[in-house]
Amino acid sequence: MGTVMKIYTDNHTGRVDSEQLLLHALAVMNIDGFQGLKQYVREDILAFGRCLKELEKKLEDKYQRSLDRSVCQIAIGVKATNADE
Repeated sequence: MGTVMKIYTDNHTGRVDSEQLLLHALAVMNIDGFQGLKQYVREDILAFGRCLKELEKKLEDKYQRSLDRSVCQIAIGVKATNADE
């Protein structure tokens, strides 16, 4: 939606008012009126939320693996130190 609005604004500013640009962009995107726009935004926000949840999960997994590796390295270091005594 943003890309369509940018193109129309760049190409038609001054010749067509902003309301007409918005209505035309909505029609091109097959969005019917205010309720359609509301639904489009809601779906876009939900999709973005799902992406953020997936990213959060990946970050948590990587962080946990990093912690596990650090614990193993510390344990190996402690064993090597005890073996020297």
